[in-house]
Amino acid sequence: GGHNVGAARKVSGIGLSHDQVLFREKASVAKIVPLRTGDSLGGRTAQLRHVPVPPNRFTPLKRNWSAISAPIVQTLRLQVRMNLKRRAVELRTCELTSDAGALARAADMLNAFLTGFSIDDALAMVRLEGIYIESFHVTDVKSLKGDHLSRAIGRIAGTGGKTKKYIEDSTRTRLVVADKRVHVMGSRDGITQARRVIGDLILGRPTAKANKKLAAISGRLRREF
Repeated sequence: GGHNVGAARKVSGIGLSHDQVLFREKASVAKIVPLRTGDSLGGRTAQLRHVPVPPNRFTPLKRNWSAISAPIVQTLRLQVRMNLKRRAVELRTCELTSDAGALARAADMLNAFLTGFSIDDALAMVRLEGIYIESFHVTDVKSLKGDHLSRAIGRIAGTGGKTKKYIEDSTRTRLVVADKRVHVMGSRDGITQARRVIGDLILGRPTAKANKKLAAISGRLRREF
């Protein structure tokens, strides 16, 4: 039985020296280390996932590559590389991967950044439990066109982005409004509250009314924490 314990230790990466782990992390950021066919990682074969990169997010991704790839490799223990031909990020489990949900969490983080969330907000998807993103079209709430549509989007942002910031601070969420779509990141409860207020603004209800609702939400959250 003793032999198996050693093998299990090695699979999770605990049996490796600090230098070996560092070396592997460097190697896995730079390229995918080839696995022989049939190689098994702690009894599991390597799993692979592709995350497509939209053309407008390609440059920001390249600029922030080291900040994005570090937690994928160091925290989630995955291998990662940019596939320039496919214009996609490739994620793969390796013998150091111990978290079964690692691929999904890395993909969530990448998608958050590619949607337009800041690098810090995207990293929260790896650091914190219970953080989600919900997306919807402004026209899902109300069928709007032309000026009416751009006014509704303008109401969500508010003058100089003030309303958007107030929604974020009161509901403890982060918002990205891009191309008629609204993306909300936060806890399930925070997202629900933010969506309610955003819905009111899209429907043309006065900002003052929305602010009143936000003040109530903010007060309730403060009492709860």
